[in-house]
Amino acid sequence: MQAYQQLSTRISKALTPLRSRLGAFGWAVLVVFLIQRGADIANVVCKIFLGRVLPPLDFGAVEPIGATVAMLSLPPAIIYGAAVKSISRLRSQGEEAQCRALIQDLQIVALVGSTLSVIIVFILRNFILTRLHLESSFFIWMIALMFAMAWWAPLALSIIRAEHNYKLLLVNGTISPVLLVALTVILVANLNLGLKGAIAARVLGSLLVLSFLFLYIRHHHSGTKEPYSAERAAMLKMLFPMSIVVFSSTLAINFDRLFVRNFMLQDSPGLSAIFMLGQIPRLAITPLIFVLFPVAAAQHASGKELGRLLRNTVFLTSLVIAGFCVTFSIIATPLLHLWRPEFAPYGQYVWIYALMTGLHSLNAVIAQVELARHAYRFLWFHAIPITLACGGIYILQNFTAFRFTLPQVLWTLTAAQILTTISTTAYIHFRPKRP
Repeated sequence: MQAYQQLSTRISKALTPLRSRLGAFGWAVLVVFLIQRGADIANVVCKIFLGRVLPPLDFGAVEPIGATVAMLSLPPAIIYGAAVKSISRLRSQGEEAQCRALIQDLQIVALVGSTLSVIIVFILRNFILTRLHLESSFFIWMIALMFAMAWWAPLALSIIRAEHNYKLLLVNGTISPVLLVALTVILVANLNLGLKGAIAARVLGSLLVLSFLFLYIRHHHSGTKEPYSAERAAMLKMLFPMSIVVFSSTLAINFDRLFVRNFMLQDSPGLSAIFMLGQIPRLAITPLIFVLFPVAAAQHASGKELGRLLRNTVFLTSLVIAGFCVTFSIIATPLLHLWRPEFAPYGQYVWIYALMTGLHSLNAVIAQVELARHAYRFLWFHAIPITLACGGIYILQNFTAFRFTLPQVLWTLTAAQILTTISTTAYIHFRPKRP
């Protein structure tokens, strides 16, 4: 133990100059980036493995199942999106007792919500299975469990995020990838459970990690509690604008996989391959978004100006997007051919997908800072383009003779993100200046 403490002290001293140079926000982004890359690497390893061993249509079902859960999980995402700001603000003001009371109430909400979610999934079971082109009721049980966990996992991450508890995030970022890879190999490769094993591995791994996180959180948030009526009013006021941001963001991220699985079944394996590479810009930018909102909320609460923070974050995000788009335009097709030759024809669309997900993340960066300022009018520019694009694609495909191709779907969604970026930026630039 003494040797560990000495090593920890030496590492801390060695990193002190870098931490001072980056500042609190930059250091937090770096820590979160490094931690989350473990989970991303594990996901990539699992997807490469599944893409090689599963039948193409089974592999094409993995991402749509996750997208289904994400769309069903809009209510908890909205609630906890608003709660992050409240937890962060209460802690910055030293109101620990009120913070504990809020977290306790959120756990009650999660308990009720997760129970109702299981009931809802079973009511919609035939609709879900038909849309995903699945037959076994096993997948309904897995989706129900994933939906129930969607009430608890964001709560745990919201607490970690608001408290800047990067040690706890490190535990999650190291245990989860190991469990995911190990369970996937055991259930898919050793027990030959195929798609069922791939989904079960994700559910079991998440359950184990989530259990540990909440044991820790409950232990460290026990103690006296005080009413937080003023903060409750502020949080309720935040729910409507947060619902617009979360809905449009969730729709933008998940619509393409659900639409293609439903209406363009044969393209679903190819889109899953595109998604694996094309989502990398979003994964690279996610640590910025993860850290940005609580930092911006705390700075705004203390009266600091947020313009510089926003400009620097937007500039860095733009560089990441440009770099990945250029890279994928060159190497995506050879990479997909190396992975599985059937995926190679889809390599030409990876850079488009990378542009789409990158712009989505750029818009999310802008939204986080605006929400931290309590500036909500931008929301219409943020939400309307992607909502109209997704709604238009679905209506044309479902109720007219028009039939979309995969490139047309991707370009339409990318155009919606470009329009969102332009309209939101223009509105923020030309409105009356505010801190």
